[in-house]
Amino acid sequence: MRLRALATAAAVTLSAAGLVGATATTASAATTCSGYTDYYDGNFRHYYIPTTYNGSRVRDCVLSQGHQGTGVKWLQHTLNVCYGQGLAADGIFGPATRTAVKNVQAYLKKNRSSLIVVDGVFGPQTSKYMSWGYYTDNGGWMHC
Repeated sequence: MRLRALATAAAVTLSAAGLVGATATTASAATTCSGYTDYYDGNFRHYYIPTTYNGSRVRDCVLSQGHQGTGVKWLQHTLNVCYGQGLAADGIFGPATRTAVKNVQAYLKKNRSSLIVVDGVFGPQTSKYMSWGYYTDNGGWMHC
């Protein structure tokens, strides 16, 4: 009983100090971004953004090292086009993609929102503040 009380007190202290729960945003979004959604802006631009499954429009999901699929592929494309990360857009979230996400998160934290956690995990906060690459209706390649 005493050990449980000490552990609880330590958790409360760490939480208050901001040392625990730093990735609460990603932890709350336990669903994997298994697909992507084509967001059309009405101005001939299509943004392919990772979502829970193809066409779902649900962006409350995460991608991290070990994930694979079209959500990862479109994330990699945007990391390359908009942030110059030089990744192979192979749909595999490996160490290079994790490093690229951390690079972008550090940029976003400095320039767009101090709320961004630099942890290499793509989640709702990172998605919200990122610039996204797009394709044009006339067949134009990805732009940012």
